[in-house]
Amino acid sequence: MDKKLPVGSVIRVRNLTEKYIIIGKDIIENDITYDYMCCNYPYGLIPEKDCCFFQDKDVESLCFLGNIND
Repeated sequence: MDKKLPVGSVIRVRNLTEKYIIIGKDIIENDITYDYMCCNYPYGLIPEKDCCFFQDKDVESLCFLGNIND
């Protein structure tokens, strides 16, 4: 991806079958800065699963472009 996707975008991540929705950007976790914080789509945050963290290079495809309003 050329620039970071907006919050609310739904993505597919390399080597994973589930879809994820972006809920945060530029997140620092364990001293690593990740481009995206995501959760499972369409289920959202559920007790069995925590948030996932991905880099822009891990995004395989865009399923839905999130909030693009100014």
